[in-house]
Amino acid sequence: MKYKLLVSAVTILVISSVSGFAAQPLQLQIDQIKAQQQQLQQQLAQLQGNSSSGGLVYVGEVGGKLISAKSSRFGRDLGLLKSLQKAGNQAPLLTLGGVLEANASYGRSVLPNSDDKILSTNGFAANQNSSSVWLDTARLDVLARINDWVNTDLQLDLHKSTVLRTGVLTIGNLNESPMYFTLGKMYPYFGDFSGHNTSTNYPLTTNYFRIKAISGASLGFYQSGLNSSLTVFKNQAQLTQAGTTPIVYSASNNNHINDWIFNTNYSFNVNNIKAKVGVGYIADLTNVSDSSIARGQIFEKNGEQLPAWNMSGQLAIGPISFKANYAQTTKEIARTGGGELKGYNLQAGYKFNWVKPIDILLGYSALKNTDYLIQPNLTSGTVNSLTSEPGLKNQWLLGIRAKLLRNTWGALEFARVGQYSSLTSDDTSHYNIVTADFYVKF
Repeated sequence: MKYKLLVSAVTILVISSVSGFAAQPLQLQIDQIKAQQQQLQQQLAQLQGNSSSGGLVYVGEVGGKLISAKSSRFGRDLGLLKSLQKAGNQAPLLTLGGVLEANASYGRSVLPNSDDKILSTNGFAANQNSSSVWLDTARLDVLARINDWVNTDLQLDLHKSTVLRTGVLTIGNLNESPMYFTLGKMYPYFGDFSGHNTSTNYPLTTNYFRIKAISGASLGFYQSGLNSSLTVFKNQAQLTQAGTTPIVYSASNNNHINDWIFNTNYSFNVNNIKAKVGVGYIADLTNVSDSSIARGQIFEKNGEQLPAWNMSGQLAIGPISFKANYAQTTKEIARTGGGELKGYNLQAGYKFNWVKPIDILLGYSALKNTDYLIQPNLTSGTVNSLTSEPGLKNQWLLGIRAKLLRNTWGALEFARVGQYSSLTSDDTSHYNIVTADFYVKF
C-alpha cells in the first residue's frame, strides 16, 4: 500500500511539474523536479529500512573508520569527532566494532627478565632461545551517539581480567565549535611513541615514555589542523622523599588532582604531501608510563616530581613515509652518576601493491642513561638498591605487513635489541626476536 502511495505521489508531481512549464523558467522547473525526486527516494529508503540517517546499529567501520584499531590510543576522542563530522547524518546511533589479534614469537640469545613479551611471564637462563604464542587482543569497541553533541566510547578487552580498557564521555560538535571535552578512563595525548601499525616490538621510547590509560578529564581544541589538549588526572602513587640518607621514597596516595599533560600538534596536507608536528609535556612521569619497566625504574632522584617533554614529526610523500620523536625527563633519574633519561626513535616506511597491499617499516630507537639505574627500596625505607634487570639501550626493527583477506592482515617483524650486560656494567649484549602477527578487524 505504501509503495502505491509513493507511485501515485510521483505521478502527481510529474503532472504538476509539466503543467507549470509555461509559467516558470525551464532550469527552475528541473531543479524542483530533482528536489522532489530526492525527497521521494529518501522516503522510499526509509520504508525499506535503509535510511540515509545511519539507522540504529552498525557493525564495523563507518564514517571514515569511525572505530579503528589505528585510533585505539591517543587522540581517539578527536578522531571520533572528526569521523562523526565526516559521516554527517549517515552516522548510526550505535556502532559496534573490534579487533582480534594473535602473535607468535621466537627469541634467540634472549637475556632473562627483559621487557619483551616472550619473557613477560617466564624467566629463562641467559642466552637461551625461547618461543611463545599468545592472544594479544580481543577487543570490542562500542560507540553510542546520544545526540549531536554527546557521545560515549567504550573499549572492552574481553581476554583480560580488567575488561574496561577505556571508557569516556565526549562532549563536542566540530560543526558548531572547535572546543571539545572528554571525561573518563582514557589514554591522554602526550606524543606519538607508536611503531608499526601492528608492531609488537615497539620502539624503545615507548618502553619508558608512553602513557598508560588513566582516569581524568581533558579539554581540547581543534581547528584547521591545529589540535591542543590539556588533561588533568590523579597520580595514584605520588612519591615523596622520606627524609633519610641515602634517599628513599614512600608512596602517599591522595584524592587531589596532582598531575597534568599538555600536548599540541599541527597537521596539514598539500597535494600528495602529508605532515604532522607536535610537542608534549607531563608534570610527573612517575607511575604513569605504559611500561612495567618504566613504572619500576623511573623514580625522581630527589624525591620530587619527574617532568618530561617530547617532540615528534611525521611526513608522508605518496607511498613513502618518515617519522621521528625525541623525549627526555627534565630532572635526573635515580641512577648512579645521575643524568636525565633520554630517548629517540627514527622510522621510514614504504607502501605498494603486489597482488595485495603491502607496507614495509625500518626503524631505529635508542635510550641514554638506562645503565646503573637505582631502584628505591620502598619496603625497608632505609636503603637504595640496584634494579633487578639491566636497562635497554638500542633496537633495530624491520617489519612487513600485508592485507591477506578482507579486514584481515598479517605482519612479520624482526627486532635486534641492545641491552646492558649487567647492572654494574656499560657493556652491551644483544638478543633477536622474530614475531608473526595476525589480526582481523570487524
